[in-house]
Amino acid sequence: MAANAVESGGNKMKLDLGCGQNKQLDYTGLDRFLLPGVDVVCDINEGLPFASSSATRMMASHCLEHVEDLISTMEELYRVCQHKAILCILAPYAHTSLNMANPYHKFHFNEHTPRFFTNSNNTLVHAEEYAFPYITQWGLGETENNKLDMDFRCIRMEFFYFPCYMRLSISEQRRLRQSQINVADQIMYHLVAVKEPISPSELKKLARSELDVPAFVHLRRAHEGS
Repeated sequence: MAANAVESGGNKMKLDLGCGQNKQLDYTGLDRFLLPGVDVVCDINEGLPFASSSATRMMASHCLEHVEDLISTMEELYRVCQHKAILCILAPYAHTSLNMANPYHKFHFNEHTPRFFTNSNNTLVHAEEYAFPYITQWGLGETENNKLDMDFRCIRMEFFYFPCYMRLSISEQRRLRQSQINVADQIMYHLVAVKEPISPSELKKLARSELDVPAFVHLRRAHEGS
């Protein structure tokens, strides 16, 4: 489908990818099927029908684990993003017995996943979240055989825990999550599309701003707080 097949609606376009019947408020809903609330029918495996640098916000809730080629899809999302556009990804956390077994998930998401969406070592993610004894730098997107056509910087990473782990300290949650399964079941990232030079202070300012999250997250937080 042509990249500019759909009008961008000005320079404030917000896209909800794979929205199903639960489209994010004030977003343009995309899905493979014409369900209630869907505005644009398209298969994101085949590209997005929008002009380059036309979106300021993107939401991908329980969507990207099903794509055919994660890196190619992320590069397509990056193409459509404006500089400093924010992409929110909510996905099943890799390290649960159920998510490991799910045959419909083509890709798994954990603390290290956004390292492959950038070559930059400039990240706001706490170093202990991605500690690994043999590879210490953050950005792992490019290899000798693969050129990366995107630069998404992770400014927030959040985990959603099984009930028995919710009240533990952050450090204890991290230790358990990284050493055993069935501790957290969901992970959420906020990524910034970087297409021009950007300072660490700008990234920190974006991280402190009010960021959109899927409706699922509001419900989950309300349930966990009750």
